[in-house]
Amino acid sequence: MADFLTNEEVGKIRATAKPTSNLPVVYENNSNPNKPISRTYEAHLILIESKAKRDALKWIDKAIEVLREVDQDRDDLFSEFHGNLQSDNDQQLSELDAELRGFEGFRTGFTNTKLNPVEVGWLFEDIASAMRKLQEKRSVQDHKKAILAVMQAKFEGNI
Repeated sequence: MADFLTNEEVGKIRATAKPTSNLPVVYENNSNPNKPISRTYEAHLILIESKAKRDALKWIDKAIEVLREVDQDRDDLFSEFHGNLQSDNDQQLSELDAELRGFEGFRTGFTNTKLNPVEVGWLFEDIASAMRKLQEKRSVQDHKKAILAVMQAKFEGNI
């Protein structure tokens, strides 16, 4: 024992100390998550007043409460952010689908004659290149939708 402890303090520590195998453990995230407390910490806990121990427990409870609130705030923010992303993506998919359906309707209506002038083919080739870009954009939105579904599943712990 340390030279600065009184005989009474040393006696109290020896009388109260637990066997090494029964020492409480502490969480230490750097190396060993369930590391037994040191003998010095055990002695400290034996010597401090009961009120200080109760106060420590109150502050630990407070810290846990704060962390839970922070986690809940984070979860709420993620849910709102994710919901907005999903909503925006669904809206973009709807708009792209409407444009692509509109083009198909236009194509059907514009070619609805028995005549088939070569210029109609040229016109559709020019327009179709832009429509392929819309289709690519729609594919990207489908991909985003899949990513958002994976994010949500991961957040909910389903992955």
